[in-house]
Amino acid sequence: IYLEPPQNGEILWVALGDLIRFNTLTGDYISFSHKPDDPYSIIGSSFNNILEDDRGTLWITGHAGINILDKDSYQIEKHSDFFDRFGCDATVFFEDSYGLIWIGTSSKGIMLFDYQMNQLNWYDSLYKDEFGFDRTGIIWEIYEDDDRNLWVGDNHSGLYLYDRSKDLFNHCELEGLEAGKNIIWINDIYKDSQGVLWVATQSGLYKREKGVQALTNLTFIPLSDLHWHRPVNCIYEDSMGILWFCGNGTGLFCQPPDLRGTDIFINYSHDPKNSNSLGSNNVWKICEDSQANLWVATYHGLNRYDRESDSFEQIKFEANPGSNFICDFVEDKNGYFWMTTDNGLIRFKIPGENSKNKGPYEIKQFLPFKDIFPYKISLLKNGKIYAGAKYSSEKGYFSFYPDSIKDNECIPPIVITDFHINNKTTKLDTSIILKNHIILNYKENFFSFEFSSLDYTNPEENKYAYYLEGFEDDWIYSGARRKAYYTGVPPGEYIFKAKGSNNDGYWNKEGVAVRVSILPPPWKTWWAYTLYGLFLIGLVIAWRRYDLSRQHLKRDLEIEHVEAEKLKELDSLKSRFFANISHEFRTPLTLILGPLQKLLSKSSDEETTEELNVMQRNARRLHNLINQLLDLSKLESKEMKLQAAERDVIPLINGYVQSFESLAKQKGIELVFKVAAETAAVAAAETAAVAGKEDLKIPVYVDRDKLEKILYNLLSNAFKFTPEGGRIEVQVD
Repeated sequence: IYLEPPQNGEILWVALGDLIRFNTLTGDYISFSHKPDDPYSIIGSSFNNILEDDRGTLWITGHAGINILDKDSYQIEKHSDFFDRFGCDATVFFEDSYGLIWIGTSSKGIMLFDYQMNQLNWYDSLYKDEFGFDRTGIIWEIYEDDDRNLWVGDNHSGLYLYDRSKDLFNHCELEGLEAGKNIIWINDIYKDSQGVLWVATQSGLYKREKGVQALTNLTFIPLSDLHWHRPVNCIYEDSMGILWFCGNGTGLFCQPPDLRGTDIFINYSHDPKNSNSLGSNNVWKICEDSQANLWVATYHGLNRYDRESDSFEQIKFEANPGSNFICDFVEDKNGYFWMTTDNGLIRFKIPGENSKNKGPYEIKQFLPFKDIFPYKISLLKNGKIYAGAKYSSEKGYFSFYPDSIKDNECIPPIVITDFHINNKTTKLDTSIILKNHIILNYKENFFSFEFSSLDYTNPEENKYAYYLEGFEDDWIYSGARRKAYYTGVPPGEYIFKAKGSNNDGYWNKEGVAVRVSILPPPWKTWWAYTLYGLFLIGLVIAWRRYDLSRQHLKRDLEIEHVEAEKLKELDSLKSRFFANISHEFRTPLTLILGPLQKLLSKSSDEETTEELNVMQRNARRLHNLINQLLDLSKLESKEMKLQAAERDVIPLINGYVQSFESLAKQKGIELVFKVAAETAAVAAAETAAVAGKEDLKIPVYVDRDKLEKILYNLLSNAFKFTPEGGRIEVQVD
């Protein structure tokens, strides 16, 4: 047993075979029991403890497990006892001008209740065919006109009119219906301000003109411009007297008051290229809100009509795609639309009268689609909303006061629940929930975080956002996805942050944070950069040294070039000097050789002649040396030319050798000239073969002057370095 605080109205929770909520002040109670076909029912039938947490959520433990109960969820009452009593589910609710409540069903006709929901009557069969078979279908529409005539439509046999005086329903015949058409599906019934009663069916549009007394005589209006052989879903006249029609595939049609009675209608259809057109050509409901804004419910979202621009604002719920398939809606006094959709029962906040809000709009899901009859929702005069249960769901119907539906304002704590590296769970030195710093190496830059908002009211509606500070620019809002993936994160310091909301959009803005450090690779560490710096400094120093060496070498080369130029100039001066002085020397020598030649020709004394010959030879030698100096000058000036001719080298060389005989005698050196035996034999044989003689000859192409200079130099060096009593041999080989 658990007793809630007194401010809650003395609510007592009792765990028996079922879980019971008992109001000790009023005596009212609600029983929660397990139902195998309802996954949202309580689990088990044996309980041992009840605990309420700080957010008002009840935790009930038992032999079958743990049940988590949001106490606000029972503010939407589920009347499964209706199915237990009548064997069917409710589909549509209507409160007439007498305060009586009519409930249409899925298979058992229509029922009448008073305002306290006490049953007054049950019309289980509205129409029987000629064979007595009940042909009453699902009750789809209940409507009371301003004459208090009650009209009822189903999805099989058509339209019925209630005769209050006889307390029975009369079946109405729709004229002009195609032959053989057995099923007449009534979607909507509406009476406009001009007294015309309109009936929308799956086969087109019918009307009854004002003042017609034959209540069962409805005339079909075949207006080809409106494609009325297509289903018509809804009829509505707005506060400006404009009559609106909608259907499946035909879009939206309207007829202003000045066109009433004509076949002229204005059509609005979906244009994929125009975002301000109607969101879909399949339209289910048209209605004005309390601020005279016209709303249109379609298969692809809600549309608000802008009268000034004659265009539509398309409102689509990206986070809840099923909520875009809207069948019906009603507005409560707080400015909320309660819509039946493919996602179930949805609450939508209507923007204010002067609002320019273009989204995201506030939307919240309550009952799931599998629980409700999605095509009708009813708001009674006492402000209570009724929605039928899905056909054959055995849940009866649902009812609630919109004011009793409170938002969950508890701010949930956010925790990080898991951490992965390379899609693998990583064991840390402590729990990830307690971890405030994670260190990774450079190869671990592919990681992910999982996080959770600890609110269990409707956890699938919790929303999340995350942000890796230092890597991302702003928060990423991931909807219900509570996992963040990161790849290729460079080394550095980061802070991962996550925040979340509860099912009603109340965010924990502080969230949770953990520091992430990704270490650099070895080649990017501080010591690596130190080595890089030292290496770079070494390169700079080496380059500087090389540059200085190159500059020194360049300077030395320049100096050498200058010196070479000076030497060249000096050599030129020297050559000119030698040339000049050689000319000066050669003139006296020429004057000396001339008289010597005369003296030799006149001398008869043998000793004197020999002395004169020595003088002549040495004078000629000196003359030759002077010529060599002149030749050197020519050689340096590149004017020396070779003048070769065929000569016998044996007597030529022998003559050069004989000119050194006097010097050999003076120094006591033996001077010998000979021709090698093999060379002599070969030369003799060749000479004999050519000339037929025994004379020894070796013909060679030589420049006699150059050969003379060569031999004189060789012999001069030989006499210079040969000691007295030595031997100098010149051999032709």
